[in-house]
This record gives sequence, structure tokens and C-alpha cells, in this order.
Amino acid sequence: MEYRTVIYRNLCSNPAIPYDFERYLFNEPEHLASQQYDEYYTFHLLQLSTNSIVARFNCFVKNTDALSPLRATFGGIEASPHLSELVLLDFIQKIIVWAKQHPVQAIRINWYPATYQPSVYLGLKSALMQAGFTLQIQEVNQHLALTPSAMVETFTPNQVRRLKKCQQKGYQFRELSVNFLSDYFLLLANARSRKNIPLSLSLPAIEELFKKFPKNFFLFGILDDQILIAACVGVKINERILYYFLPADHPNYLTDSPSVMLIEQLGEWAKLRGFKLLDLGISSVNGVLNEGLYQFKQKLGGIESEKVVFLKQI
Repeated sequence: MEYRTVIYRNLCSNPAIPYDFERYLFNEPEHLASQQYDEYYTFHLLQLSTNSIVARFNCFVKNTDALSPLRATFGGIEASPHLSELVLLDFIQKIIVWAKQHPVQAIRINWYPATYQPSVYLGLKSALMQAGFTLQIQEVNQHLALTPSAMVETFTPNQVRRLKKCQQKGYQFRELSVNFLSDYFLLLANARSRKNIPLSLSLPAIEELFKKFPKNFFLFGILDDQILIAACVGVKINERILYYFLPADHPNYLTDSPSVMLIEQLGEWAKLRGFKLLDLGISSVNGVLNEGLYQFKQKLGGIESEKVVFLKQI
């Protein structure tokens, strides 16, 4: 089969020809534009016989680095499961040739979790390493498989007891309107401060994401009457994957563990809408495991996979 690599600068919308792979929100042109930088490049691998796009890569050029992404949870290469490792390697080498022709000294790829598409991930990982990319950081990601069974079936007995405690106290799960974003942000800022974790997004930045992507960003909370005691953002990565993002809890309710109820109800909400995977995010920072966070997710049935950062010096 014949292939051709096409490079776009600041691509603002998807081309009319079809994609032959699973796509993710953070690599879509609309989200790339929201990452607020002057210059980004999109690489499409075209399969000429079918006139379809079979692989895609985006990167932002900042100083002398090509970054994928600039401001998002992940970037990376998306590709059809039908592509051979040889074709993937040739596509990656064309990206490297482009980098050498520009003032780029390094390519850094913060990739999506391996569990999104395990077979594609393994082929791409092998091709990247053959092309001279090195594994810079290896994070531990965890997710829940959304099956027809009730969410609590994967919970440990201790977590089931915590869930029942929240139910007995009358706490309520709700999908919240954007009017709750200020209350949510206050809860988030306080929770991050309590845990000495920096806050990567301001309230205006979060509000802008909800405004620009109303079909992809959702706000969820657990309420004790009118008090918001736990909350998170749900991000629709695509039709199959929901991402549990920026969770927060109230310091006065920690012994009740309302986050257990939040995740249980979020999973049930997601299943009703056809999602198959609830991504709980990483449980490590720069490769160092957060044991408490890891154990919390594991006790809910969290399944481990890797989420890596690749680096290539040009």
C-alpha cells in the first residue's frame, strides 16, 4: 500500500476525508487551538488507496522543543490498528526529518494510557524506540472497566461500607450546571492546598473549557443537602472513554469518603451513556508512586496500566 505524510501548520478543523483510527479529544484541532500557543503542527499519514487518514500526530513548537501536548492531559500518536510497525516507523522518521529542518532540538511526547488501545500502543511504542526515542517518565495510570455489572462488585468490603454510609446519610449525586463551577473551584483549591498539590488550571481556564466544549466537559458532585462535599470534572475523551478529572473533597467529610460514592455514581452515569472505560488518571508524579492514591483506586477495582513520556533529542 502507498502512504503519504501531510504536514499542516495551525490546522483549525478536521479535513473532509475520513479517519481510520480511534480519536481523542486532546488531539482534535479545536482542543489544540485552546491550548493557547502561536504555532503547532499536525502530521497526517494518508493511505492513498482508501483516501483515509490512518495516523495523526500534533506538536507545539516552543523555543527549541516540539511538545505533544502543550497544555493537556496527553498528546501522542493516534494510529489505525491495521498499520504495520514498519509503516509506523516510517511515519515517525518523517516527523524526525521535519524536526531537523526546523529549529527543534527535542521532541517530547506525553502519551495517553496504554489501556486505551493496547495493541496499537505496543506497536507505536516499539516503533518510537526504534526511531531513537527514550522513555523519560513512566507513570502508573488506573482505570475502571465499565461492564454491565454494578460498580460496587469490584469494590473491597471496606469501600462498600463507606458507600453505604454515604447512602444512609442521604448524600446525593448530581450532574451539576456550570453555575456550580465557582463552588467547585473553591473546593478544589482548598483540597489541593491541603494536600500540597499545585493547581494547574485557574477558574477562568476551567470555565473556558466548559464554554468551548459543552459536549465534552461535565461537572459532578456529591451534596449533603446544599453543601458540595465532593466533586470532579468528567471529560468525554471520545464515545468510549470518560476521564475522571480534578477531583476534590471537603475536609469536614473525609471520614465519610464521599469520593467513593462520587466514583461509583459517575461509573453508573457513564455506563448509561455507553462509555466502556472510566479513566481515573495517574497515581504517580514523575514516576514516583503516590501509594495512598494508588491504594484508594485499587480498592475500587482500579486496573493498572502505564502512561509514559517519550523524549527524542534531535
